[in-house]
Amino acid sequence: MENVVRINAPEASQWQSVTASFILYKQVSGLSPRTIRDYSKHLTSFFSKHPNALDPKESRSCVLSHLSGVMAPVTYNLRRAYLRCFWNWLVSEGIATHNPVDGLPSRKAEPRIVKTDIEDIRKVLETFPQGTWNGLRDTALLLLQIDSGIRPGEALSLLASDVSIQGRVVNVRAAIAKTRTSRVLPISDATAGAIDKLLRVRSKEWNAAPLFCSSAGTPFTGRAWRHRMVAACKKAGVPNIAPYDLRHGFALLYLKSGGDAFSLKDIMGHTTMSMTSRYIAFSGEDIQQAHARFSPMNALRPQRAKRLGKIR
Repeated sequence: MENVVRINAPEASQWQSVTASFILYKQVSGLSPRTIRDYSKHLTSFFSKHPNALDPKESRSCVLSHLSGVMAPVTYNLRRAYLRCFWNWLVSEGIATHNPVDGLPSRKAEPRIVKTDIEDIRKVLETFPQGTWNGLRDTALLLLQIDSGIRPGEALSLLASDVSIQGRVVNVRAAIAKTRTSRVLPISDATAGAIDKLLRVRSKEWNAAPLFCSSAGTPFTGRAWRHRMVAACKKAGVPNIAPYDLRHGFALLYLKSGGDAFSLKDIMGHTTMSMTSRYIAFSGEDIQQAHARFSPMNALRPQRAKRLGKIR
């Protein structure tokens, strides 16, 4: 790229110029604005503490210093991933000769299991007033998330044209999908009905507005949705349910209802089964229940099992 700076004796202004070129490259690659902001945030934080990190003699020690210390595995893995991707780009552009992150393993993080009680969802839904735009929007949005597992950011980027009420499907376009791969999500009659009700009261002047927009026809942000959910949960008297928790909840409820992991992978929009496994982790109680239901021992003769006496 024309505005890439070749590194000889690094200065503070040089890392700023190089990271700016990297961010531009990522924008051209079609990454979402949120991902772009995350790259910018992490790289700025790194170089503000290690301004000489572009120096080949200093890069490894700077990376080690940034990744050292006590931090959660998720935090460590994020820092490592952003730096690794950045230096891979430096190497591909001929700015660096090696990646100082190479050889540093990721840390295993315990999957975060969020069990969303369906009764709590019902109570939250009852707090949404059906006589207002905000209430109808919140109802339709919550139902869509718990019905399909769609990511909050994807749901808030949907257009009215992305929904087929008659076909009972929602199209997650590649442009708004986190993985930049389109997928079609089936939805239930109840969800389709809630979205249809929202569309019927939608202003005709909101042609370009997102499906789940504000009452003024402007984009409805993820932060605003989180605040709405916090307020609704408090009013309903239930534990706080974050928008992303609905995605976790969908996965667990889908499996407990008899869904399989392979179809779940496609619905969730994951590229590998290893990613899906983080959303299908069961608690010990779930495993015991599944074992009691599906164990091959259930096929043994009941009369023989009855003859087994108490183990002494």
